[in-house]
Amino acid sequence: MKNNSGGAPIKWEKVLAAILIVIISFVYFTTLSSSEYYIADWFSTDDAFYYFKIANNITQGMGSSFDGIAKTNGYHPLWMMILIPIFFFSRIDIYLPLRVVILFQLGFAIGTALLFFNYLRTKVALASAFLVSLVWILLLPIFRVTSNGTEAAVNAFFLTLFWVTLSRFNARLDDDKYNFREILPIGLIALFVLFSRLDNIFILLVCGLWLGFQYLVAETDKQLIPKTKNLLKIELTYFLPMTFPLGLYFLWNVNRIGSIMPLSGQLKKFWGTLPQTAYGVSIAGIGDFLGEFFSSDKNMGPWNLFTRPLYSIVDSLSVDYYYGTKQVSLGLLLVIAVAFCIGYLVARHREFVFSKVRIWSVFPLFIGTVLQISYYKLNGYLAPRPWYWVAEMFLIVIILTLLVEIFFQEILSQQHRYSRLLVVGFTIIGVFLVVSPHMNQIIRQIANQQKQTHNYFEKSSWLEENTKSDSIIGMTGAGSTSYFINNRTIVNLDGLVNGKAYFDQLQTEKAGNYLKENQITHIFGNEYILSETDPYQGNFGGLLERSQIIGKFNDRLILWAIEY
Repeated sequence: MKNNSGGAPIKWEKVLAAILIVIISFVYFTTLSSSEYYIADWFSTDDAFYYFKIANNITQGMGSSFDGIAKTNGYHPLWMMILIPIFFFSRIDIYLPLRVVILFQLGFAIGTALLFFNYLRTKVALASAFLVSLVWILLLPIFRVTSNGTEAAVNAFFLTLFWVTLSRFNARLDDDKYNFREILPIGLIALFVLFSRLDNIFILLVCGLWLGFQYLVAETDKQLIPKTKNLLKIELTYFLPMTFPLGLYFLWNVNRIGSIMPLSGQLKKFWGTLPQTAYGVSIAGIGDFLGEFFSSDKNMGPWNLFTRPLYSIVDSLSVDYYYGTKQVSLGLLLVIAVAFCIGYLVARHREFVFSKVRIWSVFPLFIGTVLQISYYKLNGYLAPRPWYWVAEMFLIVIILTLLVEIFFQEILSQQHRYSRLLVVGFTIIGVFLVVSPHMNQIIRQIANQQKQTHNYFEKSSWLEENTKSDSIIGMTGAGSTSYFINNRTIVNLDGLVNGKAYFDQLQTEKAGNYLKENQITHIFGNEYILSETDPYQGNFGGLLERSQIIGKFNDRLILWAIEY
């Protein structure tokens, strides 16, 4: 396409890539240049501060510890390795590393968008590639997860890089231009995917086996006898880059922590064995499994990016139509009608869809995510969080790419003079729907720039006012409080980032002894959770009954001075 002045053709792929960078940067930089309140508020989950406090303690020479007392491994390794040098800046100002974290997340967001866009622009229409790349980074339910300070941003980046590299390799299978050495980069990237989130192992295992399966199919199609040594070479080339570093990680865990796997995961399994917890209940049977599998809840539902708007449509259009004696929801009928239209479009473009499904590894990705979901659900694992489901979000975005592309292809196939204009119009509408929630937030942020207080600050300040310097305070959900409080030590009582000694005593209802051994002077938390739910009531119930109540914060959290 040439510009209006008759000069050189406009390279629209570069223009759109630049627009992606500008839009994403604008969303992040607005907060980066804001007050301390908005810097703290950016990290909407307390779990992010578990990472920040541990990284900060490592820079202070305390080792891998949340409280400076117990060694912990309750985190995913790659994100922690990135954070450690960032938190050297905490010696200057505790807010400076938080700003640097946001800057790093911006870098990962731009990198993820460009990886995705630069690959897709040669496989689908530029409009489709641009729109879906923006969705993958800025669609609000995804953005809230990948920008919240947990490992999700790194996970999204390396999953995207892994998928792009794997897809390019799959495409060369059709041309017989691949060789075994091309599998090595896939295996090396898989290593980073694994250490981004350890539960990605299920996806990586399936994709590795899929590589071997595709080799067998390709050789059979060429009427050649598949060579066992070649199949073995494929699998070893893919899996070996992961094996040695994973072994070193396990050895470090055993040597330093006393547990081969992160204690946080073991603790959440332990919660699932208890009769009365504040963290939910384990599934009982296939009905519960399917209910959580298709749940719209952002924590429990792995496919909530799809199921939540689907259920919302049904509920918001829940007008009932009576046909004879039967009652039918018009919202459900609308969903069925849309599903039928999508099925029709997929059937019309089936060759394109089936080709991309194979090249884009949709099937092995889906099997891998199902295995990951089953691991959590069938193991009685409680209290999952939205950032567990980044791989599921990515798979939904890949499928969305197919649907957007066949929709645009259908419009362009009409060969109407307004067809291209329609595609541009739909793209602009899509961009507006994705970006407008961020614009609303930015407008509110600018209007309230003088806001000085935040729950994180208030909680820490209140504890400072009601405890002596050098007090050791036990509490659940302790991340942000531990990071912002001064001259006090916060011990994590839920155990997610505590040590093995505490975990062992928590299971045997002897955690009160752990508190006494480590001279914990106060407990701060919700009275109901600590006194009437497992595993806390058996460990701390009696201890709290004979301890003195100092005060109450926000009518929910009580501070006890412990009397042993």
